Parts: sequence; structure tokens; C-alpha cells
Amino acid sequence: MSRHDVYIEQAVEERDNLAEPLAPTTLCRINLVRHAFIDVMPDTLAQVLARFRRDTYPERELLVWERMAAVYLDFKQLFKPEAAQGRAAFLVLLELSMGRVRARTRKQRSVLNLEEFKFLCARWEVFGPQAPQGTKQIH
Repeated sequence: MSRHDVYIEQAVEERDNLAEPLAPTTLCRINLVRHAFIDVMPDTLAQVLARFRRDTYPERELLVWERMAAVYLDFKQLFKPEAAQGRAAFLVLLELSMGRVRARTRKQRSVLNLEEFKFLCARWEVFGPQAPQGTKQIH
């Protein structure tokens, strides 16, 4: 049995264990978000789906996570972060998704520099629900 056969079996098992079937497009969106954060949140598809299912408003939550993923992927592409920087950026995005960012601690400042932090905050606004239509360069 090859490594690919194991992945196929896992995908079939995850699909069969779904309590409520999700639209294929929703499954794809959730899986894309999962892969965007795989370096800082290495959960299986089943674990991520279970969390979305527990949400009162899963579609709204998925939109927030897609926004976080878009910002995080831009951050990774521009800054090429090491593991600690990636985790710190992810935590900043979690805070932004909840509508608040705490004062940065000394440890956070040592991991993310001010430019990286500002990039995350600015990009979050660009991809926000009130963002103007079209593309806006911020770097």
C-alpha cells in the first residue's frame, strides 16, 4: 500500500463520518483554509470540519477564516517567516478576527518586528468586509 492509498482511504473515511453532508464547495473552502495554516495548525480535515460544525454560524466563521488565510498567505509569501514568526502572525490574526489586538508583549516584539505586525493589521483591513472594491497595494 502506497502513501497515496493511505491518503485516499483517510479522505473516504472522513467523508463517510460526516454527520451532515456539506456542499462540495464548502468542503473545498474548509480544506483550503486548513492547508493555508497547516504549518501552525496541523489538524486533520476531520478535526477542522468538527470545529466548523460546532459553530452557530459556520458560513460566517468560514468567511473569517478565509480572510485570515488570505492575509497569512500574503505574509508568508512576502516575509518568508520561520516557525516562530508564523505562529506569532497566526495569533495576531486570531486576535484581529475577534476585533481586538492586545498590546504586544516583549516576547511577541522579539518574534514579529513592527513592519510585519503593521503588514498583518493593514492587510487585514484590505481584506475586510468594508474594504473598497478592487485591489489596493499596501507594500
